Amino acid sequence: MLALQKAYVSKVIDTVGDLDNVFFEIANELGAVSWQYEIIDHIKNYKNYEAFRPKQHLILYSPGGLLRDGLNYHEGSLQEAFASGAGVFSVNGSWANYISQPPINNTGIPLIIDMDHISGWRDQPMSTLVQIPWKAFMRGYHFNLYDAPFENVALDDSAWDTYRTSAGGTVTYAQKMADLAGMLPSISVSSTGFALAKQGSEYLVYAPGGGSFNVDLPSGNYSYEWFNPNRAMLVNTGCIKASGGSQSFLPPFSGDAVLYLVSSTSPSRPPSVSNRLQ
Repeated sequence: MLALQKAYVSKVIDTVGDLDNVFFEIANELGAVSWQYEIIDHIKNYKNYEAFRPKQHLILYSPGGLLRDGLNYHEGSLQEAFASGAGVFSVNGSWANYISQPPINNTGIPLIIDMDHISGWRDQPMSTLVQIPWKAFMRGYHFNLYDAPFENVALDDSAWDTYRTSAGGTVTYAQKMADLAGMLPSISVSSTGFALAKQGSEYLVYAPGGGSFNVDLPSGNYSYEWFNPNRAMLVNTGCIKASGGSQSFLPPFSGDAVLYLVSSTSPSRPPSVSNRLQ
């Protein structure tokens, strides 16, 4: 059986291995740890597969899952995920509070907050759900929206549009920032606790619920823009002069807010996002 499984995996690699927009997930929520390890090793090292090909692809390990009996659940750890040799992991909901306070991802490895793996999210109001993509982004994670109306058509699909819009906004700013790789998650650079920052150059700050907040800025001139994440709308732009230290900001609208700051001395200043994102 294992030989047949490996032959199938090899055929998948032969078929899609020339594509850039592919990564391989071994299994979803499966407690068979040693089997997943073996399949990962097969992908990376077997004969002329992946290891000797012009293109190598990320391998996703999803820790935690059902055991052979189909009843008991194996709680996979981060250490188990690291030991797998995979290049990207889905987080396990038991590791932290990924709904309201995801810890900073300082592992050096892409981690995905997949909402299907986070217990309790179905009981949250939409006002909480729309904040999760931005909180994930600000703490250094990728985000996978579990689009429940496709599973349960009785749900209000229009309400979920705000959730989808919120997730899409993070993609827009990921593509917009001049140096995404240099933007580090920070809980201290802003009083909101949610920010990506390249000190003295670029800052992206998320304010759940909005209201006044502070950002620690070196002295200098900065261009800014206010973005409404729940409406995907650029609301206001301008310039400020920071004297150094804690700088106060107040969004020009109510509710969740995003502030993007770029120093006038930054080597690359990307254009503003469109006034209404599609």
